[in-house]
Amino acid sequence: MVLKCTHLGLIATTDPEDEKLVQELFNTMENSGADFTNTFLSLLLVDTSDVNKLSSSFDLAKQNIIENCYPLEVLLSTCRPNLNPAQLQTFLAIANGNPEFIEQLGRAGLAIKRVLSQLQKAKDLE
Repeated sequence: MVLKCTHLGLIATTDPEDEKLVQELFNTMENSGADFTNTFLSLLLVDTSDVNKLSSSFDLAKQNIIENCYPLEVLLSTCRPNLNPAQLQTFLAIANGNPEFIEQLGRAGLAIKRVLSQLQKAKDLE
């Protein structure tokens, strides 16, 4: 986490709020489909040396980040599992009826967890 904070210029302190800020940034980038490299390059546009330029440079960086995010339709299409409806209903029934059984399935259980995670992410995006 220290390296991530350093990349964002948070080197003077070890405040727990800094770690929370960095974690929230990474979660937001992941959830929005933001490109990590472009996000960091956009953050370089923020000019903190002059209070008068801060707001406009921040707006420019924010706009640049938004332009480089995936469209919602693309994010949704990556979250939808490639299963037929019968398989999907079976997975949901297992997950709702006997979640402990998923743990006992080994690799197949991991596949079910991945599908359920994709469904949850799609629901969150909608």
